[in-house]
Amino acid sequence: MKLKTLFLIFTLSLYSACSGLGFNSTSRSLASVKEKSCNDVISNLLASNHQKISKLKTNGRPIILVTDTSLEMSNGVVTVVKKMTDELEELGVPFKFISPENVPGYVIKNEKAQGTGIHYLSQKKLREILKKENPIAIHLVTEGMIGESVKNYALQEGIPFSTFYHTAWPEFFHEMFNIPVSLGEKYVSRFHKSADTVMSATDSMVKRLKEMGIPQDKLKIRSHGVDIDHFHPRDRADFIPEVKEIFENNEGPFSLFVGRISPEKNIGDFLDADIDGTKIIVGDGPLLQEYLAAQKNGQYKNVIFTGRQGGEKLAQFYAGSDVFVFPSRSDTFGLVQLEAMASGTPVAGYPVQGPIDVVTKKTGGLNENLELAIKEALTKNRKEVREYAQNYSWKHTALQFIEYVHEIPEQKIDNLGAKMPIYQKIPLITTSGGIVYAIIYSMSDED
Repeated sequence: MKLKTLFLIFTLSLYSACSGLGFNSTSRSLASVKEKSCNDVISNLLASNHQKISKLKTNGRPIILVTDTSLEMSNGVVTVVKKMTDELEELGVPFKFISPENVPGYVIKNEKAQGTGIHYLSQKKLREILKKENPIAIHLVTEGMIGESVKNYALQEGIPFSTFYHTAWPEFFHEMFNIPVSLGEKYVSRFHKSADTVMSATDSMVKRLKEMGIPQDKLKIRSHGVDIDHFHPRDRADFIPEVKEIFENNEGPFSLFVGRISPEKNIGDFLDADIDGTKIIVGDGPLLQEYLAAQKNGQYKNVIFTGRQGGEKLAQFYAGSDVFVFPSRSDTFGLVQLEAMASGTPVAGYPVQGPIDVVTKKTGGLNENLELAIKEALTKNRKEVREYAQNYSWKHTALQFIEYVHEIPEQKIDNLGAKMPIYQKIPLITTSGGIVYAIIYSMSDED
């Protein structure tokens, strides 16, 4: 038996937009929105993809979406996927998931891992799935062991597929585990370079992927959206009692953070910022108890930790706050920024990838001095902030996705003979965040 081996660094402690810019794939970022109605853009996408949408609806072959993140968890990746597939369902386009819920393996369901699957798909299992579903397209939502298996299978069979780059892995791994950025770049490049199309949400991320060696002609922007019917301006007088009490019994201005209380969110910079008023922290995560303990010892006197919130309560926290603070330096987008804007709340953050693609001079403040960014954001017109967010919809996200996925010829699924990888896991480095493992994939050329 001949073996080809592939070395991959992995870890067990891993933690829509309607831009109105026509169809220039290099100019669709949120921050460069121009005057054109979202309805016009959606109408144009519907018209230009009419035949493709009709075929997807009528031939019965689903789009397969592959994710290593559990769909039962609450995080940005899952939110994007569910919002987009809700729109696919409304359009009548069939889809199915290959995810930790329906393949053999183990799921780490905690705040650090956020439902990361430690899986690989056996050749037999993947053949069974593809034979049964006979997909019209394959899209890899996340990097990871399931994604690696499906990607390698598709490459051996000559099956076209697309990928999406959600997380700035080189920067994330460096921040969390002090792994060299260059090593993370090699992993990202190797995973995505072989795809027929690589999607990402913003101009800056497309530029970053190009720097990592992804060919320009493969890169497409599939922007994110926001539920403007749920997230909208509200009067504090109408808030439910427990939310209303927070705003009535504390001093403004109110600065809000929404997200996981974890190292990659860089929340410490916000907590340490010397600003007036009250800071509201909405979310749960591995650092929450540490911050609560520090608060009991006299720190963070002007901070309220609410824990995880959702539904109407979350929408009211967004609408009731005077500024939304996004201190992360590694998130590639940050849906929470759009949710805040849809609520009429301006955004403050650092001038890094993610915020620079979302925040404009009219909708917030970006500065390497977070305190100055917050002060600037507080001067913005809330009506203009809301109007900006109204340009973005999840329907546009779904239509962009349909435009970029690649159809699989039926005969490709009828003849499944590729060998799937087997792998072994070797402890490589012990860090403060956990154990980093080397995953050795072995590809068999013959039985």
